[in-house]
Amino acid sequence: MKKLILLYFILTISLSSFAQQKSYGNKTIRGWILEKFPLHYSITPNKAMTYRNSINNKLEKYQELNEIGQPNGLTVIMCNDGINPGFATYFYKGESVYSATFFPNSNIAQLILNYNTNADLDGYKITRTPKESGGYTEEIQKYNNGVLVETNGVKTTPISIIYKDSLLDGFFKFESSPFVIEGIADNGKLKKIKQSQDNILMCEINFLKDSIKIKESSDYGFKLKTLPIISNPTITNSKSFCLKYGNFNGYPYLIFPPNFHVWDLIEIIPKHFPDTFTTKQNYIDNLLDGKFKYRQYKYSNTYSVDEYLNVYGIADKGKLLTLLLLSSGYDGVSATKYTFEGDLIKQIELDLKTGEEKSIIKTMKLEYPVLLTNSTRLGGSYKLSNNSWDESINNPNNMLRIPFKRKGYLEENKYGYAYFSPFTFDIDNYLDIVTTKTNKP
Repeated sequence: MKKLILLYFILTISLSSFAQQKSYGNKTIRGWILEKFPLHYSITPNKAMTYRNSINNKLEKYQELNEIGQPNGLTVIMCNDGINPGFATYFYKGESVYSATFFPNSNIAQLILNYNTNADLDGYKITRTPKESGGYTEEIQKYNNGVLVETNGVKTTPISIIYKDSLLDGFFKFESSPFVIEGIADNGKLKKIKQSQDNILMCEINFLKDSIKIKESSDYGFKLKTLPIISNPTITNSKSFCLKYGNFNGYPYLIFPPNFHVWDLIEIIPKHFPDTFTTKQNYIDNLLDGKFKYRQYKYSNTYSVDEYLNVYGIADKGKLLTLLLLSSGYDGVSATKYTFEGDLIKQIELDLKTGEEKSIIKTMKLEYPVLLTNSTRLGGSYKLSNNSWDESINNPNNMLRIPFKRKGYLEENKYGYAYFSPFTFDIDNYLDIVTTKTNKP
């Protein structure tokens, strides 16, 4: 009994190994050379038929058949000259496993395809493109049961993306519908990235020392262009890295969003972003304390990264003492300071050169003092209006979906507390809260 079981396993393994063996090479049939042919599908036909033109006797078709007259083996459709093949296909047990389309009036194949019996690409796909100067260029792809595993001798990167210390590193490949994105990165810096659809290259970027080389699909093949590198982001999977700095795309860091396309990089790289501005905040017992700073972008109908506020403040265990806003935009640069003294709030214009007070813009009464906290249990949260978020997937500057229109109101806060976050806090919202009388006990 044991011998029978052992023999069964040996036969099973042998048959499985035999079934999995695939070999490819040139196969010659009746003088026609079939390149990269799947030799494991070779059969001996029952008979072969030739079909000739009744007028000039030129060969029009050659076909191999099984015992009941079905295609089994090679079928060749000839060119009009009756000498060169036009199209060849090879059948195995009723399924097409190989096809070749030839250049006009030539015995050189322009396109070669290999399939398995499930009609999946399996084996070699060879594409030859004529050159105007003569000859042709060649791309050789290899498939394994429908999956591309090699291109021009280079193994295809599997779906994989690796971050070391939160920075993209090595070969990577991921899907961003309807495209496949793949490339090479070194410690977060891209070296090469390309985008393809259905194994057809759509766009490719090579990173040089101070420029990028772009190869982009067009109606007439590919168009090439070079752009300077002005902003070269470091690719990360850490949102905290991005939020540490003031730009919407996290520059100098960038997270690939789910709908990322290589064209987003072409928008970012040649663009000048404002200098990075490091976010700083500190809390004691969940209360904002000491010096803090952050950047807030202005909202306008024509959004621009050039319009923003650098905000500096001082708080004492949740109590806001001063707030300084340095505004930069198309109208120039200005400085405004808010002071909180007793029950009065002063809005003051500052001299940019000296930092001295120029004039008091407004004086407001503090009606509802609150302590700023990072605790949502105490401070609640700012409820932003529906149009406070930039929902445009085509805006490369707001990949983190940080609201730049911060208009909203506070909700679910405990009496005497207000939620603070450098990514949602807005002085106008805050003034609405503290200058409004409340009926809370």
